[in-house]
Amino acid sequence: MESEKPKRGGGRPPLPEDRKLIKRSMSLTREHWDHVDELGMDHVRGMFDRDIAKHRRAKSREDIEE
Repeated sequence: MESEKPKRGGGRPPLPEDRKLIKRSMSLTREHWDHVDELGMDHVRGMFDRDIAKHRRAKSREDIEE
């Protein structure tokens, strides 16, 4: 009987929770999807990241003014 060999920890290391990608469904017009296809998902994610940062800065200014 062979002794069981430990499994190798192959594959990519797990991502932190804030970097994990979550799949969801979204309905867009053909023109919007064409734009996404033209720019690529990295660009679209960058647009989201810039918008999030903009809103965080605005929220921070609102909190300071209160």
